[in-house]
Amino acid sequence: MKNKMSIYIAVALLSLLSFIAFSISVVNQEQTWLDRQIADALSPLQDTAFMSSMDLISNLGSTELLAVLSLMTIAILWFKQKSLKHVMLFIAVMGGGVLLNLLFKFSFERGRPDDLHHIEAFGVNLELVSYSFPSGHSTRAFLFFAFLIYIVCMFINHRLAKGMIITALTVVIFAIGVSRIMLDAHFATDVLGAYSVSLTWLMLCVIVFEHFIKNKKSRAFG
Repeated sequence: MKNKMSIYIAVALLSLLSFIAFSISVVNQEQTWLDRQIADALSPLQDTAFMSSMDLISNLGSTELLAVLSLMTIAILWFKQKSLKHVMLFIAVMGGGVLLNLLFKFSFERGRPDDLHHIEAFGVNLELVSYSFPSGHSTRAFLFFAFLIYIVCMFINHRLAKGMIITALTVVIFAIGVSRIMLDAHFATDVLGAYSVSLTWLMLCVIVFEHFIKNKKSRAFG
């Protein structure tokens, strides 16, 4: 347990430092050196069949789909796994992560690569400017699918099945980020910043959660 907690803390610190580095790089810059390098690396794919799948992949991180999947996740955790504590963890991860994303968006006010966007949910325009850094789309997708990876590690014991599911979820996270860059919805540093701050938040939630569970068990057996 102590070794696992040390890994969580190390990952949280590294991802936080990464987010700080990305944050510094985007201040007063619409496009950074890293953005240009990644855009150039992806440009050969623009005129291929791969490009036609980008909208579909991007929609995997849409507010509407993730809302439905979140309700399904809560239902499974509550009714099948009988784990209210993991439901609360999920709500903290997703709810807190979305609020953090909005806080950073309005703090940096970085413009997008293309036209100005407004925040929308279920077709309703909230009349709030959707700034570029960090990517909200990537934030939501990372938090949701990374949480599923955590749950898979907790509840699935079959090594092959676990490995296949974790690999698939990791590919989905990566693909959604790439789709946002290729669709000119975000710069690469918007996506990388979203991933790093999301990982930081997820690790903080897990650290607090597992520390609480450990203390609760200790009191029960004390």
